[in-house]
Amino acid sequence: MNPIKSKIEFKGKVGKFVFYDKDKKEEVPITLDKFVVLKTTSQITGYNPKLGGIWSNEVESIKEEEIVVRCKSVGRLIQGAYSEIKKSLPAGAKFATNLYVVAKINGVSGIYILQMVGSILNEWIEFSKKNNGIFQSTITIANLTTKYNGGIKYFVPVFGMRKSTETEEEAAKIFWKKLKDWQKASVPNSYGE
Repeated sequence: MNPIKSKIEFKGKVGKFVFYDKDKKEEVPITLDKFVVLKTTSQITGYNPKLGGIWSNEVESIKEEEIVVRCKSVGRLIQGAYSEIKKSLPAGAKFATNLYVVAKINGVSGIYILQMVGSILNEWIEFSKKNNGIFQSTITIANLTTKYNGGIKYFVPVFGMRKSTETEEEAAKIFWKKLKDWQKASVPNSYGE
């Protein structure tokens, strides 16, 4: 059984983390103030008015693994290493980083995918460059900061890092095993098919 509870996204225009509630059929705002990173992957995601939804397989290394980009209307669009295909991606396609995290959302502890695109991804990349040990620590989000791009106002989280408590470390070990066991059992097709 898939141990991943939900995918979380950050809406920079309003400064909110959200997840899609399948029962309510809507995005629900949540509070995300800390998490432990289990693993990261990269993929292409987005939307184009002519092509529809855009997605790709997830890869752990954009330099070594092939990305297969698909869209709703025509299926497979392009494939190759990210460096080879990035200039040929259709309008609306975005590079995303997925953090598989252990977090407590609405009182439920579990594995969530925190998908980062745009401004939050830029903040995460800068934070990761400056801080070693993101996989051995608890990442915190104390507040948001306001930024501007031209006349457009948006928000980004302010990431921090602290030593994980014993309870957080134990939970991360348990959820990491569940994630690895599920991935071994499911052995997804590397082309997202």
